[in-house]
Amino acid sequence: MKDIYTQARRKSHATLAFKLTNGRGSFVFMMFFSDNDRESKDKLYIFLVRTSVLIEVKLYGKHLDGQFEAYFKEQDKKLIRKELGLVSSFNPFSFERLLSELNSQIPQSYSFINVAETLRQHKDILKDTKLKNIIDEASKIYLIGPKQLPEDKKPRENTLRKLSLYVQADLRLIEKFINILKKHNCTLAWTADPERQRHDILAMMRNIDTDL
Repeated sequence: MKDIYTQARRKSHATLAFKLTNGRGSFVFMMFFSDNDRESKDKLYIFLVRTSVLIEVKLYGKHLDGQFEAYFKEQDKKLIRKELGLVSSFNPFSFERLLSELNSQIPQSYSFINVAETLRQHKDILKDTKLKNIIDEASKIYLIGPKQLPEDKKPRENTLRKLSLYVQADLRLIEKFINILKKHNCTLAWTADPERQRHDILAMMRNIDTDL
């Protein structure tokens, strides 16, 4: 995962998500590694789509050097076998071969659009208790608008991630909005009240960046 991980870090997008398939199994791989993602920073989350199970795997090694050493528990392996439809212990199966096959499918180029689309399609995953800190104030999913931060603060990825998940707008526009927010050191205000929701992202962007 070195290439897409490094590209995500370079672009200051501290989120990875991509979907791979193998046989009957479908796997969504996710990493969250901003400064605010203390609990998830060195963890790989794998959502087993067909069986609707999320597993959490501890990662070791220097990730920027391409070291992603993962150790799977026996229970994780059993759940993955079930995802693949290998319910009988008599089925010939090599876990190492599976990992090698999945590893060869990992995208080598980072795309905000692809990551955001993957999370949008499977956003219910984020309700799992293992991912409870991935987004701030999970009950507040309706956008109010930008908010200027003081110089000693920076926008949190845990807040900005909500744009991709809960705002129904073109993801290219969402990406541009996030870049503008970061450029002008702004965060976003959210509410649990749908009546207070604002929809005009372009107007919000122009209020922040008068060059648009």
